[in-house]
Amino acid sequence: MAIFYSYITLGFYDDMINVIPEDAVEITSELRMLLIRAQSDEGKIIVKGPDGLPMASDPPPPTPEQIRTRNLIQQANLLYDASSKMAPVLVSLQLGDATDDETVIAKAWQAYYRALKLVDLTVDSPDWPEPPVSQ
Repeated sequence: MAIFYSYITLGFYDDMINVIPEDAVEITSELRMLLIRAQSDEGKIIVKGPDGLPMASDPPPPTPEQIRTRNLIQQANLLYDASSKMAPVLVSLQLGDATDDETVIAKAWQAYYRALKLVDLTVDSPDWPEPPVSQ
C-alpha cells in the first residue's frame, strides 16, 4: 500500500482503494499522520515544501476584506442581541410606565448599541464593548 498527496485536490490517497491524481506525490504513512495532526491540532495548512513533498505551514493572514466581513458578521450578531435585550424596556419607556431601573437599563443598552456601531471593523481583533450587566 502506498499513500499519496494531491496539491490540486488537497487530499490524501491510498493506491489500494483510490485512483491517484496525476499531480499526487508519494508520501510515508508517518508524514500523512504528521500533516493530519498539524491541521487538526495546530490549525496548519498543507503546502508544497522545497523538496516537493507536502509540509505543514501557518495559514496566510486574512485579507482586509475577510477581516471586515468577519467583523461585520460579529457586529450584526451583537447588534441583534442588543436590540433583543432593549425591546422589552423600550416598550415600557414608550408606554410611559417604565420604572427607574428600566430607564437605567434602557440607557445602558442604548449606549452599548451605539458603541457597537463605532467599532473599527478594519482591524483583526476589534475592541468590542462589553454589554451591560443584565438585571
